[in-house]
Amino acid sequence: MSTQTIRTMGPGYVPAYQASGTPYVTSSAAPGTGASPPYAHITFPSVTRFIEVTNVGNVQSDSLRVGFTANGIKATETANYITIPVSGSTGRLELRCKELFISSDTANTNNFSLVAGVTGILPMQFPVLTGSTGYEGVG
Repeated sequence: MSTQTIRTMGPGYVPAYQASGTPYVTSSAAPGTGASPPYAHITFPSVTRFIEVTNVGNVQSDSLRVGFTANGIKATETANYITIPVSGSTGRLELRCKELFISSDTANTNNFSLVAGVTGILPMQFPVLTGSTGYEGVG
């Protein structure tokens, strides 16, 4: 009798992160702080292996905010985001996520480019990223 276990892909499935990611590329405009909603919401078709966001800028170039939750990017309680200066980039970030939130640091709209490598792991198999649910000492 075989004792082989069939493994399914999920957030802890290492081979999905060892292989090169399938390319995901987009360029868009990040709304300013006065817009509704005040951020661009990018939902990936599957969990990422890496991401890189570049602040393309425009005539009214400002810094960009990149975060993993809507509240983090809006900084309603704390500032939980990465800031990208004018003509700057995050560099390649080896991160697993299923969505990103990007906003201009001021009321001006700002342009960005995003490149990501995505895995075969479905977004519904990945946990919700939050700083307050289910973590000891938070919330």
